[in-house]
Amino acid sequence: MNAAHARSAQQSALHLQHPATGDAAGHLLRADTAGHLLRADTAGHLLRADTAQVGLYNPSLEHDACGTGFVAEVSGERTRRVVELAVEAVINLTHRGAVSADAASGDGAGVTIQVPFELLQDDLEALGHELDDRADLAVAMCFLPQDADAQAAARAALEEAAESCGIGVIGWRPVPHDPSVLGGLALSSLPGIEQLLLRRPEGVEGGEFERQLYRARRLAERTYREQEIDCYVVSMSSQTVVYKGLMVAPQLPEQSLELAAKWLEVEVSGRHSAPGDAETAAKIFVALLPRLREKGILTLAQAERGCRSLTAQLDEEARAGWHGFTPNGAEAESKVAAYARVDSFPY
Repeated sequence: MNAAHARSAQQSALHLQHPATGDAAGHLLRADTAGHLLRADTAGHLLRADTAQVGLYNPSLEHDACGTGFVAEVSGERTRRVVELAVEAVINLTHRGAVSADAASGDGAGVTIQVPFELLQDDLEALGHELDDRADLAVAMCFLPQDADAQAAARAALEEAAESCGIGVIGWRPVPHDPSVLGGLALSSLPGIEQLLLRRPEGVEGGEFERQLYRARRLAERTYREQEIDCYVVSMSSQTVVYKGLMVAPQLPEQSLELAAKWLEVEVSGRHSAPGDAETAAKIFVALLPRLREKGILTLAQAERGCRSLTAQLDEEARAGWHGFTPNGAEAESKVAAYARVDSFPY
């Protein structure tokens, strides 16, 4: 029963024969307009009297549900657009999450997507592996400790757990991310974010591979507890991978102002303050106008069509194996260079 239903039921509840009518535990019983018996728990929440706790399900926690969304392409085609819509869905659910006093740290937001097999081809090649079948690849998304020695121990524990379950270890991939969009609270606890790429053992089918991955994850987590290693395996699967962080949902797709400003040769001052960020954004917009005019973009409608055309172009290039972002090396430099290769504006 959600909060809206509870409020509606409370407003239209009818007392049964007498206001004092109650159950064996003394809870006041009421009936909603659908005829369901309701009772109030100790916290004052209205619950269905005929709904009991079953296993891990507790009806008293119904009001605590977070916001979730699901996006799929009915044709089964894997496209960048599906991910963009998923991010947009999360942003539209920002009101379901908490925000810290710094206005930039949240209680967590992210997306679960299918393993991006094509995106990881460059990393596989750099690690000396070649995979033709996407079912052969699994990804463990990990939040590693901040301490370098603890990071090494966490990596070793997960590798050992995977190998003990017969899973081939390919290597580690640092996940490109932009800490500048985070609030102070989130930044202070920012972990090392890396992915362990894993290979399916020969002769093992998909379902069994997933079970092996689950066992390996649980073994590693037990090691982390026993050795007090502050490491969190976010996801570990050949089907999906989770990208998330201690952020407010609108921060998910953001590129930092610094990157755009550097590309447009705009001076940045007073960052992470409302006046400073507003001034920097205004400078970027002014510097962007001549580049938009070069493309014949003079209206918002033309800008939207240009962005959609660019998205389609990137999808085509991704399917062809071309990727604008290199995961290793100087991250900021490579992103700025990628913007210049793709188009004359990064939005």
